[in-house]
Amino acid sequence: MNKVYTILVLNIILTVGFVVVNALQSSSSNSIATANPTTVPDFDKWGIKELNPTKTNGNVWFSTWDNGISRTVNSGNHDPYDPTNWFIVRGNGSGTTSPAVYVDGKGVATMSGNQPRMYVYDPTMKKKWLNSEITVYGKRVSETDLDS
Repeated sequence: MNKVYTILVLNIILTVGFVVVNALQSSSSNSIATANPTTVPDFDKWGIKELNPTKTNGNVWFSTWDNGISRTVNSGNHDPYDPTNWFIVRGNGSGTTSPAVYVDGKGVATMSGNQPRMYVYDPTMKKKWLNSEITVYGKRVSETDLDS
């Protein structure tokens, strides 16, 4: 069965150096920066409060899914707009069940296919993720329908 997973992702953040305790913070706990989020300590580029500060010289990766360019990334391929070339789609299936991620350019990525997976890693395997903080916002529509 070909399932479609819609992931409302503005960002995925992988930060080396700290363990995630709770990946989501509510706005009532001051999780949104009021100043420019790229210059405010302890906030990511979208203004989401980090649970732990980024380790000095730690690896940080942000999706470019909000860059205004829609695209489809098929299984085995990297996102052509990822400047790090670290994002890759994987999974099983072929034809209509082949995993893919459609990016709308506004920050939403929609997964489809058989066992779709999104990976973010250094293809040279020289840089590793350790004690990472990841922020993902997802929406699962149905457990059994094609739109799930």
